Amino acid sequence: MDIDLAGSSIRKAERDEWKQVADITAEAFADDPVNRFVFGSPRAIKSAFRVMMREMYLKHGQCYLHPEGGATAWLAPSMDAPFTGWT
Repeated sequence: MDIDLAGSSIRKAERDEWKQVADITAEAFADDPVNRFVFGSPRAIKSAFRVMMREMYLKHGQCYLHPEGGATAWLAPSMDAPFTGWT
């Protein structure tokens, strides 16, 4: 799926920007009750998001950055991304 970003400040993230996308999204979810329950702390959330961005989202999904510090990442609902980061 391609998204038309003409006229927008949003751009598709490059593969080498995985850490930037991960850190922005981890910060956004740092106080989320579910993530805090699952991962325990903002530091652990950041670590988990870094692994997921590097191994799943930038390889198999879509990631975008906004120049003012926004980011988004997702996999298509039908995507069955192989994940081997925690074996």
